[in-house]
Amino acid sequence: MFTSLQVRGREGELVIGHTSAARLGPWTITKSKTAWRLRTTATRIDRFLVRQAGIGFVAPNGHGFWCFPVKTITVDTQGAVVAELGQPHR
Repeated sequence: MFTSLQVRGREGELVIGHTSAARLGPWTITKSKTAWRLRTTATRIDRFLVRQAGIGFVAPNGHGFWCFPVKTITVDTQGAVVAELGQPHR
């Protein structure tokens, strides 16, 4: 079992169902003992949709997609995104 883990990618998206709430540039997910934390910058964002319940983070990987539910999210005026993620979907 990992005590910490870091995963990086070139692009990602915040979605509600099949609707895009934000397109994301390079991102980093850090896993600690208690939480998964996403840090990235939005390249396009719908500030209303990113505040809605049921939002998820998806990003391509070599075998399909990473897919995490978003528990909490903050977006600053410059588009910097910090989110606490739930356990990844399998």
